[in-house]
Amino acid sequence: MPATKPTHLNRIIRLLPGLLCLAGVAACYLMIDLKGISTDEGFRLWIINGGQGRAADGTATASYETVLNAVEPYAYQPGYYLLQNTLMRLFERQDVLFFRHLNVALLALCLLGLMRLSRDWSVWPRAFLIGFFAFNSYLIMHVLQIREYIAAVAFYIWSTGLVLSLDRRRLDDEWADIGWFAGYGVLLTLGFYVQTWVVFPAIGQGIFLIFRRRPQFWRFNIHLALSYVLVFSLTWPYLKSHVQKINIGLWERAHVTLSGQLHQGFNLVLSGHLPGHDRFTGLLPVAWLALLGIGFWCWLCRRETLAQEYVSECSRHAWLMILCICLPLAFQVAYFLKVEPLSVWPRYFIVHYFFLTWLIALAFRTLHAVCAAGSVRRLCQASLLSASSLVAISAIYQVRSYWHDPYFDTSLTPASDWRVGTAALAPLLRPDDALLAHDFITGATMTFTHPQIHPVLLETDLAKTDLNAFRRVVYLEAPLYQSSTARVVAHLASLGFVHQAEPVVAPNGQGTLPEWRVFIFSRELQVPLPSCGTYSPQRKSCCGLASAYFLP
Repeated sequence: MPATKPTHLNRIIRLLPGLLCLAGVAACYLMIDLKGISTDEGFRLWIINGGQGRAADGTATASYETVLNAVEPYAYQPGYYLLQNTLMRLFERQDVLFFRHLNVALLALCLLGLMRLSRDWSVWPRAFLIGFFAFNSYLIMHVLQIREYIAAVAFYIWSTGLVLSLDRRRLDDEWADIGWFAGYGVLLTLGFYVQTWVVFPAIGQGIFLIFRRRPQFWRFNIHLALSYVLVFSLTWPYLKSHVQKINIGLWERAHVTLSGQLHQGFNLVLSGHLPGHDRFTGLLPVAWLALLGIGFWCWLCRRETLAQEYVSECSRHAWLMILCICLPLAFQVAYFLKVEPLSVWPRYFIVHYFFLTWLIALAFRTLHAVCAAGSVRRLCQASLLSASSLVAISAIYQVRSYWHDPYFDTSLTPASDWRVGTAALAPLLRPDDALLAHDFITGATMTFTHPQIHPVLLETDLAKTDLNAFRRVVYLEAPLYQSSTARVVAHLASLGFVHQAEPVVAPNGQGTLPEWRVFIFSRELQVPLPSCGTYSPQRKSCCGLASAYFLP
């Protein structure tokens, strides 16, 4: 019996990368409902639903044409929205959790791609790769938001695998070769229709393929040209009819430095958190960059002890990753210097996530290979043990960190979560009320956060809407849009409405939510309540402001 224990242990170890994949997907699934949506997600849901908020009865009828019309004026590509729209209509569901399931599935697709890319790796380097990639709060943030970034990450992984396969092809079967290069063109096209950021890594992939020294140089590049002709022919009609517009001026230049933004962005990639979060996350970027440096030093100084095939493979992987990091980074820096700082918003550094992760995992694999070859064994063993322990500790830390604070990535807080505001608003509404939103994004965010049977009016609709059909118009003031309230009040006052400001009672009845206020507009004269100076849950009023419950 004792002799069988190593066999069982080896079997478990061989299963470790796959088990880590399952654990990564399970962790995201268990945290799928920790928070509500932001207005950016509400905007995307509005597009998915064909330029409408969520239907009161939950029916999903938005067509592809309405989705394309909704996305037309904005700098978004339609692929992700059309896919979500397809699933929405197929399953006849419009709830937020349903839309998030696609992103969890895309994470699984990413991990499947990593398993395929690393199929020739030893178990420990492969497990390090999966653990390092899957368990990072920054990645989890992108998975659990209804945005297209994780779809782009899946493209980077699978297109990298295809590029490396094309680079290895001997071009001895004409029709099969044409099929593979055409497949790469189709994949590039799909990536373009998901997100425009994929263009820059794709340029890096093209440079890598074109300038590699190979015996069939011209034959290879003629086949590669076929891929780009296919991409051009499939995207040019769309580019002619769809002008990509970027909102210039979203960021002020004051107090924004290039070095500061680069530090924030790459710190998120390497540690999952912004700089200064705590000592542990401050240590992580230093540790991973040190691992990268040690791995490069071992590859440079000890490669004669490694198999030539491994040295060649590692080299070409590293060059491909470096090109795919440098091209997007060059664009980010140039856009910052020439236009505005929007390009270096920390969220966009997800474009570097896979490529930098793969580079660091390559360093770990090199250390493992050098150690197995018996060269500088103590240094390699110490580095491998330290890196393995650190990635295990970090994985636990990252999941725990996101579980306790899923709001670190957005301007939301637990109190300013739209789910909190709309849930507190619901008891104040009457059947003949109308809700008012100052733009379509907040209107969509409200309806997808808390399904409403009440019509949602936009401020721009007030002049052309028969307001006599509604006894009251109710406006929920969101924390991010307090500056718009004065304009809303003035607009409705010009239409003959008087208003009352109402503090929002917490859903649990314990006090008020200072981040939120409700403005109730009516043409009826209200009787003011005496000033009390303090808030009373029983009277539902604060400092003399009349409560909705006292309206006739």
